[in-house]
Amino acid sequence: RRERIGDCATKACADGNAAALDAGLDAVRALLALADVAYAEKHAEGMLANLTTKGLGGRPKAAERATECCMQLIELEQVDAVLEALLKASVNRIPKLALAATNAILAAVRDFGTPKVVPANVILKGLVPLFDAKDAKVRAAAKDITVEMTKWLGAAAVKRDLIDKMRESMQADVNKAISSAEGSARPTRVLRRDQAANGAGATSTSDVT
Repeated sequence: RRERIGDCATKACADGNAAALDAGLDAVRALLALADVAYAEKHAEGMLANLTTKGLGGRPKAAERATECCMQLIELEQVDAVLEALLKASVNRIPKLALAATNAILAAVRDFGTPKVVPANVILKGLVPLFDAKDAKVRAAAKDITVEMTKWLGAAAVKRDLIDKMRESMQADVNKAISSAEGSARPTRVLRRDQAANGAGATSTSDVT
């Protein structure tokens, strides 16, 4: 039964019909709200392959739903798989897909924080090519991520691990953007196990999958 639901969830993220995709993504969000880590570990890769192509590449509402599914998978301790998929999608040749993926990375850093939940080095490395993106919106989103990273890591770390590796023509602009970033960021989301520890609770999929 767990296998059938996992396969259905993966397929629901890839429906070619826009309305069906929206409905499928809603169903996946509901499922992930009940999921446990073991379920997520087994099915995250398949889900993400479709979430970061069909979902993020779909209409704005589909992209929002797909982004939320990615955040739920991070709650279920699949951050490495999520970032790998999002960073791959962020350099996609389809502009709206690349932008949606980049904005999802921003959401992950902003909501969960770095480096405690979201690994900083992976993102700092992945940001470098985004500053050379043809789409100005992707470049702007990459700058927003850099500012957010600065709030968590401090300007010195971001400068050393990211800005100093950029083309000189980009450095002044990004340095200016982070100059007013304040190190007062706080997470707004936590891992599911931490929700349980804090008394929020989380329902396991063991009884439903």
